[in-house]
Amino acid sequence: MTSNLAEVYNWVLRGSRGLPLVAIVESVLHGTTKWFQDRYTRAGLHIQNNPTTPYCAVVMAYMEEKSKKGQGHMARQAGNAQRRFEVTLRHRTGFGISVEERTQEVQFDGQSGCTCTCNKPLLYHKSCSHVLAAAAKTKMEPRAFVSGYYMKEAVFNTWSGEFWGYRIVGNFTSVAVGHRVYIPSMNLLRATKIGRRKTRRIRNDMDEGEAGGPTRQCLYCLNFGHRMKYCPKLREERANEGADDQGQSSTAAAVAAQGRNRRRRVRRQEQTGVADGSAI
Repeated sequence: MTSNLAEVYNWVLRGSRGLPLVAIVESVLHGTTKWFQDRYTRAGLHIQNNPTTPYCAVVMAYMEEKSKKGQGHMARQAGNAQRRFEVTLRHRTGFGISVEERTQEVQFDGQSGCTCTCNKPLLYHKSCSHVLAAAAKTKMEPRAFVSGYYMKEAVFNTWSGEFWGYRIVGNFTSVAVGHRVYIPSMNLLRATKIGRRKTRRIRNDMDEGEAGGPTRQCLYCLNFGHRMKYCPKLREERANEGADDQGQSSTAAAVAAQGRNRRRRVRRQEQTGVADGSAI
């Protein structure tokens, strides 16, 4: 099973697939190091240039957008001790008779927890525009409803990991004297066709049953080695049933023929005026 993250990283490494093993390891190491260096530098500049915001660059832009959107909502307090709010959303096209109002319910749980019927705080771990509108009504700090992983210090610490080179240990490209080197035979090289491969999936034990593996069991006699379609016991029983049906059909045909002959004789006797072998 693969995930989207694995597919994305596989796309990143698409240019290194045809390289030797040592070159693949080098490309992964150098690419990851450059990735961390670039993001570490940007996270540090963000902390220096934005001392007033507690969020990272992406979440800072997200909070500014949602705060601007939340200013168009109308929040009213519906609860008392539970601090529940009904937030009426501003319609995108304006106001009118045909415009249906949409309302979301926001509830604050303590000083750092909140729930919304849109489920965005639960899924994204950051405030939605409805929560920001209700928080502005009660003068609450919206930072309390954003996960700590989105803070600029957390992002800076994430990209502050260190990397070490490996060439101080060895280059791993030469073979020591006396070590055996295995060279594959070119005669065993699989012939490839021009174009994209049909499939890249690795075969496993599950494919054996789909391809008609050795374990075949009949569902009728429960014996191994054949399917129910080719079961000899089932064929024999069907042949016997067919013979019985054929014998029964021939007997029924003979009885029907006797009945027809009897009716013909009766009609003939009625026409000639003879009944039961005596003259009228």
